[in-house]
Amino acid sequence: NLDGTAPNDNPYFNSADGITARDYIFAYGFRNPFGGGWRASDGAHYNIENGPSVDRLSKVLRGQNQLWDGSDASMRNFAIHNFDPAHGPVNLAFLQSASQGGSGFPAAKMDHLFVTESGPTYASGPQPLGKRITEFTLDAAGTKLTGPLNLIEYIGSGKATAVGLAAGPDGLYFTDLYKDLNATTPTDAGGNVYRIRYVGTGTGISAPWANHDVGAVGMAGCASFANGAFALTGSGGDIWDNADGFHFVHKAANGDVTITARVNSVQGTNAWAKAGVMIREDLTAGSRHVLGAVTAQNGVAIQWRNATGSISENVNLVGYAAPYWVRLSRVGNTFTVYRSPDNVSWFTVGSTTIALNAAVQVGLVVTAHDNAQLNTASFDNVTTVP
Repeated sequence: NLDGTAPNDNPYFNSADGITARDYIFAYGFRNPFGGGWRASDGAHYNIENGPSVDRLSKVLRGQNQLWDGSDASMRNFAIHNFDPAHGPVNLAFLQSASQGGSGFPAAKMDHLFVTESGPTYASGPQPLGKRITEFTLDAAGTKLTGPLNLIEYIGSGKATAVGLAAGPDGLYFTDLYKDLNATTPTDAGGNVYRIRYVGTGTGISAPWANHDVGAVGMAGCASFANGAFALTGSGGDIWDNADGFHFVHKAANGDVTITARVNSVQGTNAWAKAGVMIREDLTAGSRHVLGAVTAQNGVAIQWRNATGSISENVNLVGYAAPYWVRLSRVGNTFTVYRSPDNVSWFTVGSTTIALNAAVQVGLVVTAHDNAQLNTASFDNVTTVP
């Protein structure tokens, strides 16, 4: 009970002999139960449990002996699913309308079960046996239909992993464990709470757009389009110097062209992390290009490379940050970057003259300015003319 008393409908409750530990027991015979949750559709409790080398997801019935006897084989008793070999599952949560109104997820996701898998202790980088959240579907009796299917998976280079998990009013919330990067010991402060939010049905990038990592990137980037907005994720050392590293959503253009976008967000992986609009000669790392960027901490900028493989140049104006509008226009060999707070009043950031080929690639970019991290930027109101 919420007040700490033993429920009088527990299977071993007996007030006649006084209240003891036995009165609090609902089920027994577990090896190492880490987390659990109630499923509204059948009123049953579900448990996630670590074994010696095999882990167990099970439905817990009132008064049931789960029959662990010290062996991995006994972890298969009453199992809905066994993680074999062990993945270190820690917590579980159901998406259900009876709890938090379904957490903002669609009806198709109701009654789905999600599990955090922590994986090997204090391990670096992606792990085949954990560092993810997986998804299951069950039938009315609690028998597994599908799963585990990856919902999210760690792809960084650090120590962080998924542990805590709860359904909130506006998404699934989870915690990581360990400071992710530049940690000295496992006890360094630096854990985080994250939200997984449903934003609608999205698509990958489709024609005429394409997306690629350009240059030497520490982690693979990706991009998607949904509800009129682009989301780009990329690492890369920078779009700067004599070779670039970034993620590019692009399409072909020829001759004069203007691209406009609102940069809604860019993460602060570095003060010079940036997202923006680009006209680029080709997809090589040292290609000539012009970029109109919104940076994490250094305002808006026009940056360009006059000659293939040469050093980049920059003019930036501080005091501006996402969400903010940028526009890049080519007229002949003159390239001009504009900025706007509202898509009504436009101001020049700077211009440059470069004899780019007529045939170019035009599009959206993001760079983390850090090959050990991924940076996600969002854009909407993206237009190209012609």
